[in-house]
Amino acid sequence: MSLLKKMKLPFKIVPYLIILVLLVVITCQNGRKVPAPTEVIKVDTVYKYIEVHDTVPGKTVYISSTDSITWINHEDYIPKLTYDSLLAQYTSLGNSLFKTNVFETKFEIQNYGYVTVKDTISKNWLKSSVLYSNLRIPEKIVTITERELPKRQVYLGIILTGTKADLLNSASLGALYKDKRDRLYGGSIGITPQGTQYGVASYLKLKIKK
Repeated sequence: MSLLKKMKLPFKIVPYLIILVLLVVITCQNGRKVPAPTEVIKVDTVYKYIEVHDTVPGKTVYISSTDSITWINHEDYIPKLTYDSLLAQYTSLGNSLFKTNVFETKFEIQNYGYVTVKDTISKNWLKSSVLYSNLRIPEKIVTITERELPKRQVYLGIILTGTKADLLNSASLGALYKDKRDRLYGGSIGITPQGTQYGVASYLKLKIKK
């Protein structure tokens, strides 16, 4: 005797019952939040290079000066005896004092580039000092993807079986339990033409090489 005959259900309503059960299962499945897939711990180090091209004017501050008389007896500065030679000496000294001198000093910064300091001097006085930077600085970015901690999970489901001759000959209610080591344990209870049926199951996760 089939399950349908035992339960005395009209054959015409069987497809509708199956559709109803499937709709209930699908609705419950869609309403349940699917857990995010487990992510493997992965650490990525990325270097982003920052280009620095800048001009920074410095503010010159006078600190102190020291007088010196050592130049008085130097042969280049002893006054000439004739007017023409004295005028030439005076002009030369004036040109030397009032001309503008520009000095540039380049400082290599290991692995990053270089900076350049440009100084402008006139009348024995520092008029300006400017720093020019030409650097390529790496910025370290570390990305860490954490693995989700193992969780215990419980699943409930409905099992319907049948044959071509007997569209529905058994119905069972089953449950699965998954532990933190991904081991599955199941149990079921159902109705068959022979009576109430019980079942248990156990599954182990297999490692498959990709």
